[in-house]
Amino acid sequence: MKKNIKNDLVKKEVREKAGAMSSNRFDFQKDWVICKLIELNQKDIEFAIIMEHHEDVVAINPFTDPQEIHFFQIKTSKKNWTLNSLIKKDKEFSILGKIANTNKHFPYGNSFYFCSNKPFAFGLKDPNLKSDDFECIPTYLLDDKTIKKLKEKLPNEGLSNETVESFISKFSLIRLKMEINTHAEVAKAMLIDHIDKKHGEVYYRPGVLYNTIFDEVKRKTNYENSISNFDDLITNKGITSDQFTAMIQMAISDSTPKIIEIRNFLQNKLNSENAPLSLVATLLSNLQTIYMDRKNQPQTIQRIHNEYFDKVETLTIEEIDLGLWVNIKSISANSLISNIKSKEYIFTLIGLLIYEKIERTSTH
Repeated sequence: MKKNIKNDLVKKEVREKAGAMSSNRFDFQKDWVICKLIELNQKDIEFAIIMEHHEDVVAINPFTDPQEIHFFQIKTSKKNWTLNSLIKKDKEFSILGKIANTNKHFPYGNSFYFCSNKPFAFGLKDPNLKSDDFECIPTYLLDDKTIKKLKEKLPNEGLSNETVESFISKFSLIRLKMEINTHAEVAKAMLIDHIDKKHGEVYYRPGVLYNTIFDEVKRKTNYENSISNFDDLITNKGITSDQFTAMIQMAISDSTPKIIEIRNFLQNKLNSENAPLSLVATLLSNLQTIYMDRKNQPQTIQRIHNEYFDKVETLTIEEIDLGLWVNIKSISANSLISNIKSKEYIFTLIGLLIYEKIERTSTH
C-alpha cells in the first residue's frame, strides 16, 4: 500500500467544513488539543497536530517526513454513548461512518479514535467487565454481537467490506478525563504539571502560557482558506513539536515581558493614527507567533522576515517620523511576497521591525 501522508493530507478531498458549534464545545476541543500536545511532547518525538482538516484532530510523526498518522473525532455529550447513537445516520453519514470514511481515504492510517467526555455502554467479550469502566476501548474488547452490527451497518455508508474490516481493526473509543464544565481547568493543571516535571522550578506565568497556546490552537482551528501544499497546511492548520516547545521556552524566558512592552508601543502608536481595530486587537497573538517563527525559522517564513527587514532598514528617520501606520501600509503594499501569512501578521511584523530599528538607533 503506497503511503504519501504529506501529499494525501493536502490533495485528498476534505469531507466537510466544521459545522456550527457552541462556543464551549469548540473550547472543549481546543483544551483537548492542548492536552494532546503535552502528551506527545512528553514522549520527546517530532510531531505535528493538525486541526479541523479531514477530522477534528490529526496527529502525524515525524512531521518532516510523516510515517504515522492518527485521526481523532471529538464530541461532547450529556449522556452515555450507545452503539445505536454512533451508527445512526444523520443525513449522509453516522458518527462512526464519518471517521470510517476517513479510513477509506487514508487506508494506511495507523489508528482512528472517537473521543468523548462520557462513557460508552457497549457489550464486551468478557461479561465480567463493564465498558464504562474503561478509558480506552479498542474493538478487540467488544463482543461478537457489537462487531457483527458494525459490519452490517457500516457498508451502508459507502464503504467496502475491506474498508470496514480495516477500520474496525484500528478503531478505539476513548473516554476523556475532562468534562464540559472543567476542560479549561484540566488543561491548565496538565500544563503546569508538565512544566514542573520538564523544567523544574522556573519562573513563568501559567495563565499567560495557557492563553498563548489556546489562542494559537484557536487561530489554527479557525483558518478556512485553501491549502496549497504541506508546508502551507502545517503553517496555517498545524502546531509542531518545535513550535510547542518554543511557546514554552518563550514563557519561561524573559521574552514575554518584552512582547508586552512592544505590544503596548505599537498599540499606542496605531490607535493614535486610527489604524484598523482588527490589527490592534491581534497585536499580541501575532507578536507571539512571530517570536515563535523566529525561533523555528521555517524557510518560507524566514524569506518573509528577510524581505521586510530589508525594506524597513531603508527607512530614514524622517520617514519613520511620518507615522507607524503610514509606513506599514507603504511597505506592505510594495511587497512581492504571496499571501502565506495573514495581513495582520504582516502588518505586525513590519511594526515590530520598525520598533526594533528605532530601538537600535536610540542606543547608538
